[in-house]
Amino acid sequence: MSFVKNNVSVEAISKQYAVFLINILNNLELPSQFNKKIGGLSRLLKDAVEVENFFKEAGALSKGQSMLWGIEKDCRDECPILSMIARSAVFCYLNDMAWEKEKTGEETPLYFIFYSLEQTDLRCFDSLVKSFESLAGG
Repeated sequence: MSFVKNNVSVEAISKQYAVFLINILNNLELPSQFNKKIGGLSRLLKDAVEVENFFKEAGALSKGQSMLWGIEKDCRDECPILSMIARSAVFCYLNDMAWEKEKTGEETPLYFIFYSLEQTDLRCFDSLVKSFESLAGG
């Protein structure tokens, strides 16, 4: 997979990752007491995918990330898996300009996405790679 070679934008990677996480949430079995948090997280991920010109709206990136960090904190003790998914979902709120400002030395957020998802212990790395193959021309 070569995202850089195929000129895949960070925004496209972020949106594809949001779709992947939505699928994870749809198949996650958690106690009903977390339905409200799951719903909030799902809405944030859908916003990252569906809203036209979402990333061009002033403050949309930081507002979305802030809301995700709130879910992460709220679920940290009671539902660590949901907390880690929310933490990982922060990468769904990136575009090329926001990523460039991070100054990580990496051309895309893929390493960080893989690492953060690995922390959830969902064992879905192969599924994630397959979800990104179409973007990278593979």
